[in-house]
Amino acid sequence: MRPSQRISGLALICLLLAKFHLAVARDYTRTYLGCYPDPDNKDLTGLTGVSALLGYTVKSWLAVQHSSMTFELCGSICSAGGFPYMGLQVRVECFCGWSYGNHGAPVEADCDMSCEGNSSQICGGDTSSSVFGLQYTSPNLFKRSARTYFSVTNLTSFYRNVTAVEKAQCLLQCINDCQAVLYNQQLSLCHLLKFVLLPTELNTTDGEFYIRC
Repeated sequence: MRPSQRISGLALICLLLAKFHLAVARDYTRTYLGCYPDPDNKDLTGLTGVSALLGYTVKSWLAVQHSSMTFELCGSICSAGGFPYMGLQVRVECFCGWSYGNHGAPVEADCDMSCEGNSSQICGGDTSSSVFGLQYTSPNLFKRSARTYFSVTNLTSFYRNVTAVEKAQCLLQCINDCQAVLYNQQLSLCHLLKFVLLPTELNTTDGEFYIRC
């Protein structure tokens, strides 16, 4: 049986979405989880190794800091890495991560600072984060996307290469923390990426770019 005959129905759906929809961001819903302690030893550390993304610098304490911070802005940042959790702190800071609550139980009174970008939203406190869960609406589907780049300090930590003789095989290997692929059919080369962004070092690499929905 030829490889194309073994493609699952899911992969075919992925390819149809990839062919007809162009987008950069992932689709998600947001759920508030509580106000959790977050002292100097940060709770949400998902941006480790990232120096800049979506036009924002990642600080040494692993936060994106911006004077117009909102729930929506933080969500767009964290969804780029497929993170299930985001936290907002001291009005202007956004953190992303795979877990939360490492410093104790939530205390709602400790989150009393309005977000700089939207005074009706609460962005944590001095040493506490307003933590949200992110649920992705179609995590097993892919869409073709325009290229957007980000800067990392250790390239090999953010992608790996596998062989794929066709597009569907490449997509089917994007599992677990893989959020996107860059596929070069001529070389049968599939880059499995941890963000829906391309490291700047791959800006001259040919291929079709697909991200999770």
